[in-house]
Amino acid sequence: MSTYISVIKDSFFFFPAAAFVFTIPYILWNYHKYGSIWSLRIVVVYSLLLYVMTVLFLTALPLPSLSYVANLKMARAQLVPFNFIHDIFKNLSGSPDTLQYWIAAIKTKAFKEYVFNILMCMPFGMYLRYYFKQSLPKCILYTFLFSLFIEISQLTGLWGIYPRNYRLFDVDDLISNTLGGFLGALIVSWIGHWLPSRHRMDRNSFERGRTVSLLRRSVAMGIDLYACFLISLWLDRAFPQIPFSLTKLYMLVCIGCTTLFATIFRGQSLGMLMTSLKIVNSKTHGKASVFAIFFHLALQYGLAIGIPLFLVDESGHLPWNPFLVSAVLCYFYMAFMICSVILCFTRRQSIPGLLSRTIVVSDIRIPANSQ
Repeated sequence: MSTYISVIKDSFFFFPAAAFVFTIPYILWNYHKYGSIWSLRIVVVYSLLLYVMTVLFLTALPLPSLSYVANLKMARAQLVPFNFIHDIFKNLSGSPDTLQYWIAAIKTKAFKEYVFNILMCMPFGMYLRYYFKQSLPKCILYTFLFSLFIEISQLTGLWGIYPRNYRLFDVDDLISNTLGGFLGALIVSWIGHWLPSRHRMDRNSFERGRTVSLLRRSVAMGIDLYACFLISLWLDRAFPQIPFSLTKLYMLVCIGCTTLFATIFRGQSLGMLMTSLKIVNSKTHGKASVFAIFFHLALQYGLAIGIPLFLVDESGHLPWNPFLVSAVLCYFYMAFMICSVILCFTRRQSIPGLLSRTIVVSDIRIPANSQ
């Protein structure tokens, strides 16, 4: 039991790192599909991530040394169904007619391990039934496949990392894990009407996705900036004769690539396409003109990153020294950024949008079954 507790502690310790890696693609997927991030969905999905991590840790850790595993003589597999029953009663003494006999049976290691294997996969069936809306037969099938993956991982020494298995492939584990998944799905079927439904989560997510939050716009802009950075870095390495420094090339690429992409995809830059945003005419909310889209994005990236990049030289310092001019430009830039944030919060608008007579709206299309 102490080993299990130690492994569970390890799972909680490494969970923040796994969550950090998982968060960026998860945010992008939510913004692309729903246009928002619903708090209840976050709780469900991240608890599922923690659960899967814990199960994998429990079935693989602690990791032994390669030399220790190479010298093991243990069996590779136990293929007799319900062999755990024999293991429970083989060392018991006394009469089955007495209560003490059955209490002793319950206290055996074989019985505890079988019950633990059932409990271990009950949450898996619950998630399948509740969040993924799978039928009971599919919950049984998917739990069996999940358990089979774990058992094969043990049989193959973590898929070839070790020269042989250091844990036993046990058909009883497949049975008990699958039974646990079935019981978990069955429990959710009984109590599911008391829980917030997946349909409700989707409906609330789509409703929130109709508005454009500052975080959503920031994510879209971050995607554009990163993609353009990769393009400008490649251009700088592939064409060293380009008469621009990397910083100035970066700004030009940001303006050129985002506007070209948005022109081709009718008002959506790469970041906007991935977060389901779109530039439209601010009055009619219809298709914006090519010039308006170009003007919007040129102002957005030219003012947001162009001023800082063009004001500095290759060493990162101002190429001229007038303190007053520098201070005025810095205050102007800070005021621009502050006003942009305030506009996004209050009017869902931006300075480039006001000047180009465009607005960024949500491009989410709500399915009929979610309304």
